[in-house]
Amino acid sequence: MRTTSETVRHLVRAAGAFALAASTVLVLAGGAPAAAKGGETYGDNNATTCPQAQRTGDTIASDQVEYSIDSKRYLTVTGIGDYDITAIVVKGGASYHTYSVSDLGELPWTRLHAPQNESGKPAEISHWFLCGTRGAPSSSAVTTTTTPSVTTTTTSGSATATSSGSTTTTTTSGSTASTSTGASTPDTTWTTTPATKVTTTTIPAAAAGAGKDDLASTGFGSMWLLILGGGLVALGIAFVASPKLRGLLRR
Repeated sequence: MRTTSETVRHLVRAAGAFALAASTVLVLAGGAPAAAKGGETYGDNNATTCPQAQRTGDTIASDQVEYSIDSKRYLTVTGIGDYDITAIVVKGGASYHTYSVSDLGELPWTRLHAPQNESGKPAEISHWFLCGTRGAPSSSAVTTTTTPSVTTTTTSGSATATSSGSTTTTTTSGSTASTSTGASTPDTTWTTTPATKVTTTTIPAAAAGAGKDDLASTGFGSMWLLILGGGLVALGIAFVASPKLRGLLRR
């Protein structure tokens, strides 16, 4: 039969084995993240893009949407603008949670968090991002059409230009698209009248005839010339008629 001491030893060994097993379970339970809840998917790497988180779509930064974070652990998304979001990735510690928007329902999306750490609480959020695409903005579409009308008239070397334009604006709600018709359809009329060439000829005025008062005055009269001429004529006649006078002159 077994003695009391042997029984005690068996009990001690059994208790030690149980304690060791219990410690192992606690360590494993504390080191592994808590089971995901609410449709999130657990990931154990430092994902920073949608492909790294095994999600399709573009990686959309958190500053592109409206959100708030409570106690550094719980994320609430209140607005996403014109983005079509399919998933949200929340990273904390050494792992992350991925939330499918199809499971979250309508906005706001509340209490999104990273996986739990050893303390049993969600790890503080180190970073987070969204996956999806950018949709068409829901604003008004504006179409502007401008058709200028130009009329130019040129008369005698001077030009007059008249320009008028009409603008039509159409606004349609539901989508944004801007169409601008840059091509102009001018209605142009040209009228040209050549300037008349004027030739000017200058003819100098004829010089007026000199009057009596315009003759130069020398200070001598003409009467003495007549007397001298008459005397010379008389002397010539006498010289021809008188032989004595001719003889006197010959001496």
